[in-house]
Amino acid sequence: MDKYLNMLIISTPKQSIKLFGVYLIDILIFTSSGILGYKFGEFMEFKVQIIIPIVILNLLFGLFLCMKPSKYGNERNLNLIIRLFKADFETYHFQKVKIKGE
Repeated sequence: MDKYLNMLIISTPKQSIKLFGVYLIDILIFTSSGILGYKFGEFMEFKVQIIIPIVILNLLFGLFLCMKPSKYGNERNLNLIIRLFKADFETYHFQKVKIKGE
């Protein structure tokens, strides 16, 4: 059996601050995504009928970023996306070296 399956992952202190039963970072992600959607609609000078769906879609995206997937219990989707961008996809080629005497 995989020994890392039930491993406890310690969260950072920034993520452990709770406000009214919700983590502070979740509140910040959710509200900032809504504000960014609203500001984007204002910047592009859309009508209110178009700004409202943009804000709703951004709020849903913010909710998605706050969710914790079942496979990675203590990490949010935001952390997993950041890890994906930081991942090293370089293909390394190894060289064979001949040593004298072999």
